[in-house]
Amino acid sequence: MNLNRVAVVSKFGSKEAEDAAKKVAKKLLAKKSQVFTSLGRMPTGNKGLGRIAALRLGTYVTLITRPLNEPGLEYSLTINWKQLEETDLFEAINFDVMKQETTKKHGTQIIIGDLQVKLGREEIQRLARELILLADPFFGDKTGFHPRLVAPEFADLEQQVLNAYFDDSEFHLKAQLNEEGLAKAWLLDWKGRILFHTQHHKLSERPYKTVPATFDLWVFLFNSQTFSSRKASLSQVRDWLSVVGGIRLYYHGLRVRPYGDPGYDWLDMNLARARSPEDRPSTNTSLAVCRRDAGVTLPSIMVDCMHE
Repeated sequence: MNLNRVAVVSKFGSKEAEDAAKKVAKKLLAKKSQVFTSLGRMPTGNKGLGRIAALRLGTYVTLITRPLNEPGLEYSLTINWKQLEETDLFEAINFDVMKQETTKKHGTQIIIGDLQVKLGREEIQRLARELILLADPFFGDKTGFHPRLVAPEFADLEQQVLNAYFDDSEFHLKAQLNEEGLAKAWLLDWKGRILFHTQHHKLSERPYKTVPATFDLWVFLFNSQTFSSRKASLSQVRDWLSVVGGIRLYYHGLRVRPYGDPGYDWLDMNLARARSPEDRPSTNTSLAVCRRDAGVTLPSIMVDCMHE
């Protein structure tokens, strides 16, 4: 064991010793928060207690993993929790790691079998809500976390995780800027119907001197009358926007931070809303994405509108 890589924090003795231990723990956690995975994600959690609790939902769990640095190989391990409960010594059980060839791409699967709890609509709905809060709202980010719920009995909840709460927005503003610096914009209602459409000459007398890009803004109105006809509740959308609200910037599929991070209102949306609050979007009532991608095309609905 390399003692240079080991830190022991004990809580006992005098008040001074406890304070010193707390300071060491804070430094260790602060150092951990600066560590990122190969995909640029920041790990969360400390001891893995939540994962262990989830694995115990069934009588057995199977872990299947295909390492990135070992293409064509798959490793699997099954843990029988009943077998563990019947033995006094953990070391007395042999865990066999199976190795076999595979054509699947790298990744990891955790299969929890023989569930001890019933997963009805209420439980799946809570799971869907947590997945939405964990997920990156935009699929343009190659490093983002995009969970997928597979529950054929609850197809509407599958779509909710896939689409988040975008369908519950009151307005959707779409804009496009081409290589010549000419812009177009569309405003849609919550049913996807085009309310307004404008061309470049109504936006600016001259072409914009910048790179081509697309922009999407979803605005939500937080009142009971608006959400009476929505699938999601007002509190669910409010909680979601408290996590993902703001305007994010993506460049060639990669998110550019800190744009859109909590507390970083780089377009001063909240200030503009404070000056004139009537239906003006803020980071708490809207989210948006600005993309600079190669070969960006408009959806067919927009092309049809241009022809009309």
